[in-house]
Amino acid sequence: MSEEFLIMAMLKSDGKMVFMIFLGAIITVVFLGLIADSVSTQTSILTSTNATFTSAAAVNGTVQLTGRANTTVVTVVDGANDTLVWTGNFSVNTVNAAGVPGIFLVTTDAAGAAGQNDSAIGVTYSFQPQGYLPDSSSRSVASLIVIFGALAIVVFVIVVMFQFGSIREMMNRFDRRRSR
Repeated sequence: MSEEFLIMAMLKSDGKMVFMIFLGAIITVVFLGLIADSVSTQTSILTSTNATFTSAAAVNGTVQLTGRANTTVVTVVDGANDTLVWTGNFSVNTVNAAGVPGIFLVTTDAAGAAGQNDSAIGVTYSFQPQGYLPDSSSRSVASLIVIFGALAIVVFVIVVMFQFGSIREMMNRFDRRRSR
């Protein structure tokens, strides 16, 4: 066979290889992005700073805050004047009457007596989002999923390059130079 024919065959093979790597990498990166976003939600504690809510109109009424469980004290301030701290007039429940987990701000009798029911309030707290993994070993394993996904991209590229002969050819050239 002529040298030109070998070069053309190699270029055709390399073109297929580049297309396969490009297609495989795009698919993997899309899925890896979705997985990384989910892992971030499952492993991160979030903070809500001065989020605006309206307190419950009735005494012992509840307002559901964002998140599954608070990790810090929930601080409640007057929505119009954030220097007036009303935290003592509200209580926090982590489940509602039906047993559903969440962060529920309860308007107490003291809040009703002070006229703080059905008022604009600012709430600051840190919380576990819905879907948070409470077990530290689960969070560690979930983080490893992203790392293994990135390694899978590298392995895919190496396997495709070896299958189409590019790595094999490179290794043969290196072997020939070394044996001289």
